[in-house]
Amino acid sequence: MARVPGTAGYADEAPVLFKRYEGRDFAQVHEPILNLLSPAPARVLDIGAGTGLALRMIVAVMILGEAFTIWHALGTALVIGGSVWFARTERRVRQAAV
Repeated sequence: MARVPGTAGYADEAPVLFKRYEGRDFAQVHEPILNLLSPAPARVLDIGAGTGLALRMIVAVMILGEAFTIWHALGTALVIGGSVWFARTERRVRQAAV
């Protein structure tokens, strides 16, 4: 696979960048919006949590030209389906409690 000029040197820096990204504290990263969240105990779904698996997949396919297989599609569908199921279940539980 041909190297994309914009990614030159990235592989050398990736381990350092990964540690910096994963080392950030939730409260530090989200400080500007913490006042918008419900007080504890509360459930919050952060779709872009962690290392951003969905974004990584999109970048790999669209920018780096990697293959998108049926397994990628199935995994993506399971994650989205699980998120929808979780949201609907949570809504039903709250409605039943009222």
